[in-house]
Amino acid sequence: MDSDNNKAKLFFKILAVQKSLQPLEKSGKNDYQRYAYSTASDVLLPVQKACNEHGLVAIADVIESRIEPGKASATVRLTVADSETGESVSITAPGYAEDWSYKENRPT
Repeated sequence: MDSDNNKAKLFFKILAVQKSLQPLEKSGKNDYQRYAYSTASDVLLPVQKACNEHGLVAIADVIESRIEPGKASATVRLTVADSETGESVSITAPGYAEDWSYKENRPT
């Protein structure tokens, strides 16, 4: 039963973090495709601050990665742990990126 209570505390703290976050800044600029995006620091700094305030620790592990000319992929596991109870929860997600300018600028 204690485990259920610890998991509930963890999810309550995650919810508190979610409620405290504001819309993210978009300080990054992609001049090639003409759009703004949230940089890593735009995301990580406010999330880190909110997690710290609620006693949560977030740890990211790269499970697998592959980098090729003009593209990259990775599988990342994110674990969020409650510093008070030691309870944690993890998710795994794939990521992929392509550099379209690489394709247009490569030698023929």
